[in-house]
Amino acid sequence: MEGTNPVKEMIESGNTVESLFDKWKPRTWYQEVGWWIRHGIWNWVGYRGEVWRYLVRFWQRGIRGYGDSDVWGLNYHLAAVILGSVKELREMVHGHPCDLKDLDEWKEILEHIIWTFEVVLNIYERDWLYLEPCHRTEAEMKKLHEFARRCEEKHNKHKFLAGMKYHVMDYAECERYELGWSLFQKYFFGLWD
Repeated sequence: MEGTNPVKEMIESGNTVESLFDKWKPRTWYQEVGWWIRHGIWNWVGYRGEVWRYLVRFWQRGIRGYGDSDVWGLNYHLAAVILGSVKELREMVHGHPCDLKDLDEWKEILEHIIWTFEVVLNIYERDWLYLEPCHRTEAEMKKLHEFARRCEEKHNKHKFLAGMKYHVMDYAECERYELGWSLFQKYFFGLWD
């Protein structure tokens, strides 16, 4: 017996964002108060356990180099660590890889790598949209812009999400992003001071 799959139908129709936002309704004031009583108080009581979890994560990072919670979003964790580390390296750099002419050229390469990892975090946190090279056609870019416009319209209908903006990366940004990845790969073993 074959049943209907509502998620599959939603994806095939192309109306995933519209369907999700149409079903989501804002809470009334009394639902909001009930939520704070039910969850807010329990969060306050449960905070004591959270201190213990922070200490365990701190210990895990000191012993293993990563905590259990880092693995849950390893892509984000690594991007944030690499971004901070490369920024620090750029500030205190004393040498450069041997195939480069001078320190200024190395700092410029580090700037490209920093920009790329900032974009990684923007894609993850701030709703930047990136189109991979194999899909980067004019038609696909138009579809992506249309998708971003529809999402923004849906967000503006809801108080909580109003004003949320999507940034569709243009061709130049995509190429600069990919250049940063290739430089990161090429100079991976040169990321030391």
